[in-house]
Amino acid sequence: MALAGREQPLAVIAGALGAVAQGAGHTLLIAGEDGPGRSALLAAAGAQARDAGLLVLQGRAAEHECHVPFALAARALDDHVRGMPAPWVAALGARLGPLLGAALPAAAAHGWPAAQIAGPAERYRHHRALTTLLELVARERPMALLLDDVHLADDASLEWLLHLLRHPPRAACLVLLATGPGEPAARLVDALGEPGELLELTPLSSAGADPGAGDPLDAQLAAPPRRAHHVERSAAPEDAGAIAVLRAAGDAAADLAPAAAAHLYGAALPAAAAHGWPAAQIA
Repeated sequence: MALAGREQPLAVIAGALGAVAQGAGHTLLIAGEDGPGRSALLAAAGAQARDAGLLVLQGRAAEHECHVPFALAARALDDHVRGMPAPWVAALGARLGPLLGAALPAAAAHGWPAAQIAGPAERYRHHRALTTLLELVARERPMALLLDDVHLADDASLEWLLHLLRHPPRAACLVLLATGPGEPAARLVDALGEPGELLELTPLSSAGADPGAGDPLDAQLAAPPRRAHHVERSAAPEDAGAIAVLRAAGDAAADLAPAAAAHLYGAALPAAAAHGWPAAQIA
């Protein structure tokens, strides 16, 4: 999956996946402001991992679940646990059942009792159980755990991820996390240990951006200004008053490119309907 301007982080991800395919473990943390392509990189990593034959488990934190303990962990692991074969269910149930049962709703389908989720000082037992689960899965098949928007994660999942960065799975497992800015991101960076790598994303320059991506209106606005006199020429006589107002607004309004002008003039000029322009609601 090609991402214009992101060749360097893609190469790092490809190298990490290659190491995992050979039996090594690796951790990567993608950090950046909202909008520079964190999720696109994660999607590309998932495609690369599947192409390499790795098992891919992924999840995305949601702000509305920030008070649900282990919500992000469940998003990533629940479906896989639910589909485990009977020998795995029996082995995990005997060894980790109660601890996993407290974190993963799928455990109830296997009849695992759920231990009460402990307070922050005691949750390390659940962290260890979840990490052990990853190790056991990865020893059967190299895998990639891909988690997005982890700065929005619930406290219990965030604490597990901090544990995971400090104590990576001892198996062929890539842990790839993507985070936006904020205090959780700083904690994740501090916890990142060997053999972990930090990929800090910055917004792409216009030269590195894909000209075919994004809103056509944005592309028009970024283009050299062209005066929109064609609107005035096509206006009906009853639009004269509105044209006068738009002229009085000065070059800032008149220099809008046609695609941008369509949204604005459509609300003010009845003639715009003849061009099929949508009319923005007049504020």
